[in-house]
Amino acid sequence: MRRIAALLIASVVLAGCRPGVTAPSPSPASLGGVLRVAIPGEVTTLDPWNADAAALVATRQV
Repeated sequence: MRRIAALLIASVVLAGCRPGVTAPSPSPASLGGVLRVAIPGEVTTLDPWNADAAALVATRQV
């Protein structure tokens, strides 16, 4: 019985140590693009009731 248990444990350990399937290489990153940042006219006026258009865009993005 001990021999069967030892063989079972050894086979589980050896099966777990096999090298896995290699992953495909990642595709190259695309360069360029547009980064859009909203900068309000006045940073302290992020109140939507009395803010300008740029502050409203910044509030929506936040």
